[in-house]
Amino acid sequence: MGGSWDCPRFDGHLNACAVGPGRKDGVRPRTRPPYPEEFRREAVALVRHEGRSVRDVAESLGVPQQSLRAWL
Repeated sequence: MGGSWDCPRFDGHLNACAVGPGRKDGVRPRTRPPYPEEFRREAVALVRHEGRSVRDVAESLGVPQQSLRAWL
């Protein structure tokens, strides 16, 4: 498969998750299983009820801050 891709919408660059071997739906596969619901609830409680910062809780639990913010 040679040649170049013409993708004017993205200035000739393809969206990294839009194509790839076996991927036609644009959805990235998960790199790890989702966190259990109970774990997420407890992490949110640490921020909301104990007044800890998102950064502190995320670092102590080993989760991305972005994930914790989404759970809030």
